[in-house]
Amino acid sequence: MARPGRQAEQKKPRTKRRGSWSFVIVCGVLALLVVGVVVVDNVARGYASNQIAGKVRSSLSLPAITPVKASVGGTSVLLQLLSGKLDHIDVGIAQLALGALKGSAELTADGVPLEAGKPTDRTGIVFMTDQKALSTLFASTPGLTAGTVTVAQNTIKFGTEVTLFGFTLPVGISFAPSVSKGQLVLTPTSISLNKQSFTAKQLDASAFGGLTDSLFVKHTVCVASILPEGFVLDRVTVSGSKIAIAVSAEKVVLDSKLMASRGTCPAP
Repeated sequence: MARPGRQAEQKKPRTKRRGSWSFVIVCGVLALLVVGVVVVDNVARGYASNQIAGKVRSSLSLPAITPVKASVGGTSVLLQLLSGKLDHIDVGIAQLALGALKGSAELTADGVPLEAGKPTDRTGIVFMTDQKALSTLFASTPGLTAGTVTVAQNTIKFGTEVTLFGFTLPVGISFAPSVSKGQLVLTPTSISLNKQSFTAKQLDASAFGGLTDSLFVKHTVCVASILPEGFVLDRVTVSGSKIAIAVSAEKVVLDSKLMASRGTCPAP
């Protein structure tokens, strides 16, 4: 009776080994499948990114030498392609012109349809420009007779001249930019007169107090005429010598007509 019992005991480990090897094989196959899916998805993501970069280039009529870099966000690109819509895209454009403004831009879009002619759910553009471009924009703004425009220390500064007591004095007026109802608002914060800096309150109490009313004036600048139709100004931020202008739009089509159309500003 002892011999059959020992044989039974010897068979049990073999059964466990077979089960262990089967589990390892299944795990290995699953791992290979996962790796394969990831590789294929990465290839699809790269292909989609290249296609988007080309589409943006043609839509914005960009020169072939302008660097354009695109990436596709969200979950599996394969699943996104099957759904007919991409969750999110990011596009970096080295050089873009918006009317009088020229600079670099970051374009983002959510819910981008694969079918041509269909609108995205939301599109945003952050446009980075400099003081030279701003000078061109403000030159046509009523009430702003700036000789020079500089961007620094979170403000936009206008340089001009005033005549006081028969003398011509250089004046620099600093404005803090903000946005209200889709328009750019420039609020005066300080003024430098004859190399002295004053706030509105300090200027009013000085010998130059008569200049306060005419120089410390808030200006509202409409930028709709330089933006693609349907886009609205969201925010304006100053960083160093650059100014970032963020705009967005709902349900716009990313095609060649996008930059051809412009918004309108009310008559002055």
